[in-house]
Amino acid sequence: MSARQDYNVLCREWWTDVMPLPMELKVVQVIKASFLENGVGVSDSFCGVLYSHYSMADAYTLYEDVMPCLKRLSGASIVMGVISDFDERLEGILRGLGVSSYITFIVQSFVEGYSKPSRHLWTAAVARASGPVNEGWHVGDDPKKDAFEEATTVIVDRSGNIPTEFQKITSLEQLPALLKIP
Repeated sequence: MSARQDYNVLCREWWTDVMPLPMELKVVQVIKASFLENGVGVSDSFCGVLYSHYSMADAYTLYEDVMPCLKRLSGASIVMGVISDFDERLEGILRGLGVSSYITFIVQSFVEGYSKPSRHLWTAAVARASGPVNEGWHVGDDPKKDAFEEATTVIVDRSGNIPTEFQKITSLEQLPALLKIP
């Protein structure tokens, strides 16, 4: 079994364990587990406050190259979507950041029951984009989680420190040229 398959099996098992729980318990369980893995204990109320904070767009900052890139790709009629391991808060956050008008679809792990880079997520994304499975591009910043087998993967490595065999760019300003968009 490859590392990618091992990762997908582990993620699938994790989703199977977590998804049946009520949302309040999922949030507490996931946040607490994350902290405990790093040797830090946290209270339930802390988990709730942290979850609420990261439910709002103002908890995030877009890089300066994001909006110009989205505008340029949109102007060239490129269908863009988001494939994410994030949860139900994502759509509101994208809307709050002002990028949702550029996004045609969102494929989320918690809905599909698979984590990145599952073939199931990629297939769902391509179906929503109405394109051939092997013609899509995936742009991300994690060579492990953003490596969909059927996609042409591009890694955004802003610091120049990510080891990968995939094609890398240091800024989204480079993406239109890579896609041969004038």
